Amino acid sequence: MKLDEIAASGSGGGDLVYAGGVTCYFMVSGYEFDPDNFLERSGLTHPTLRVWRKGEESLRPGVLHSNSGIDIKVSEANGDTFDDQVIEAIAFLKDQWTALGHLSAVMGNADTAPAVYLEFYIEDRDVGLQVDNFPSELLRLAGNLDIGIDVSRLHWSMPDDGE
Repeated sequence: MKLDEIAASGSGGGDLVYAGGVTCYFMVSGYEFDPDNFLERSGLTHPTLRVWRKGEESLRPGVLHSNSGIDIKVSEANGDTFDDQVIEAIAFLKDQWTALGHLSAVMGNADTAPAVYLEFYIEDRDVGLQVDNFPSELLRLAGNLDIGIDVSRLHWSMPDDGE
């Protein structure tokens, strides 16, 4: 199965894989999150900024968004170049520090707070033990902004349907 087929089938990384490849993204999403309000207050801009709203059609035809949010492709590195994803994520957090500082104003209470995180897509390597470390600088920057870190592991051992 090819990457675009995995994404289109819904068995992969959803809209992100479908839209922009396998790399690192900054994401904010929530059922009560107002992306337009956040973007206006923060002044956050980025060439890969994508906004979606609850009830609008997603990138997958016939599927509506169940929440609202934004995502930004913060790295051009692929899932097999984790170290480059980390370097580019650190640069993104530093560059957007002031704008991302406005996240606390839109967080709301714990029940309605949007999910805010960096999503790293990492390909599995054919090794006995795979270790991918996050440097303290990334953890400190993300932590000070209340940004979580997620890792999606990509297993490419799916049947290729004879291809």
